[in-house]
Amino acid sequence: GKIHDTLKPLFFTDIQRELWHAHWQHSIVEVAFDHGFIVVGEHRQAMNELEIELVEGQLDDLMDLAQTLQQCWQLEAIEVSK
Repeated sequence: GKIHDTLKPLFFTDIQRELWHAHWQHSIVEVAFDHGFIVVGEHRQAMNELEIELVEGQLDDLMDLAQTLQQCWQLEAIEVSK
């Protein structure tokens, strides 16, 4: 339609996701690593995100894994639920 023809993207992303299921202590955790770029006009910004989610087990195990990963790679923790 007419509106669609006038719309132009403000930015786009070029992101790949790698996904694993890991056994940590007594739990199963899904680990997702997103990496790539966000592009706005001529500007390109790298984007890396490591997401962990408890699949089965104890929340304490998930928090222990988060702390371990944060210490190993100096990650910034953001508590967000989708």
